[in-house]
Amino acid sequence: MERSRPGVVVTGMTEQYFQRRDLLALAGLGGVVFASALSGCSAASQPPVFPSGGGAQPPLKPASDFFFLQLSDTHWGFEGPPNPESAVCLKQTVQAINAVETQPDFIVFTGDLTHKTDDAKERRARMAQFKEIVGGLRTQKLIFLPGEHDAAADAGEAYRESFGELHQSFEHQGVHFIALDNASAPGGAIGDAQLEWLKGEVERVPADAALVVLAHRPLFDLYPEWDWATADGARAIELLSKRDNVSVFYGHIHQENHHMTGKIAHHSARSLIFPLPAPGAAPKRAPLAWEPTSRDHGLGHRAIRLAGKSAQPAITEMPFVDAAAATATPAAQSCNTPAPSYSAEVQPVLEKRCFGCHTGDGSAADDHDFSSLQRVLAERQDIAKQIGAHAMPPAPKQKLSSDETSLLLRWATCAGS
Repeated sequence: MERSRPGVVVTGMTEQYFQRRDLLALAGLGGVVFASALSGCSAASQPPVFPSGGGAQPPLKPASDFFFLQLSDTHWGFEGPPNPESAVCLKQTVQAINAVETQPDFIVFTGDLTHKTDDAKERRARMAQFKEIVGGLRTQKLIFLPGEHDAAADAGEAYRESFGELHQSFEHQGVHFIALDNASAPGGAIGDAQLEWLKGEVERVPADAALVVLAHRPLFDLYPEWDWATADGARAIELLSKRDNVSVFYGHIHQENHHMTGKIAHHSARSLIFPLPAPGAAPKRAPLAWEPTSRDHGLGHRAIRLAGKSAQPAITEMPFVDAAAATATPAAQSCNTPAPSYSAEVQPVLEKRCFGCHTGDGSAADDHDFSSLQRVLAERQDIAKQIGAHAMPPAPKQKLSSDETSLLLRWATCAGS
């Protein structure tokens, strides 16, 4: 299902990122596209961080396409029925991101990195464990924001020790990023000093450039009864409204929500620990029940692409793929009967659904080449893995039917030829 606003298309997608040639092939599909292999993308160095308070505008790099990932509300250290797999969800997501050949320019974590504890020693231990896990990401350019679970108990003291300043700004490919702290103070207040800093940051952004704001809590009053607001968020929105191309990406509410305040687009992200009810949809704010048969459990992260310094962002939602659920497929069936025939049964499905990308000049032929039977057989186990996880074909291509899925999984599992 698509949720759109002017200039932005939000699409559903599994753990499979498009290659650059997918972008070229899909460029005419109304923006329903996300590209990962983009010229000029690099994770070799940290983006420059400029001092607060305005000053001369630094030279901007030539604009080019790039993408980054947003992960939010990982709540490392949480234990309980809402997520009996809490010890592995973050680790599985790190593995899934690392498995993609082309890496994002950087990865943003929008708060609640760890789960709240009143024990200062345990708080620091959880932060150290979290850093060790995400330190395994191939993309080493990581941007962290505090959530109230990380920073409210001690005004951000432990967070600073582990992750540095509570707010920051940086420039990337001509796009100005502002990471706010609206979690460490009571009520999520930004505070006078940080608002004055924000004013200077906004003033030094060119009028035609994209401005991306990162935060933990919503800046607008989404549902104050559940603490889904920022005490002085209206003042921040007033400052941001002076620019025409502003997008805010935040977490805190453990679900997707897309909202406009004037010209400003606000996008909340899923959690990687448990989903919460839609605003006001339940008597109280409480985690939704864990569904063992669900493949994503309402969890996930997102990819955000900007095509040049003035472009509106294109958002692709990346549902979590539960490794256990993904393997609970017909692939586990018995092979007591003859496997499907490749030439008579399997090849027609591959020709219809896979060969376009995986042969000749297809967009994914360099990664997985199906141009001969020998090559297809060599890829058999990976085919089973991708289909079992519902990662192929990638969106917006039509999904495999249940009969096609069952056929290919049985052929791959039973070593059909």
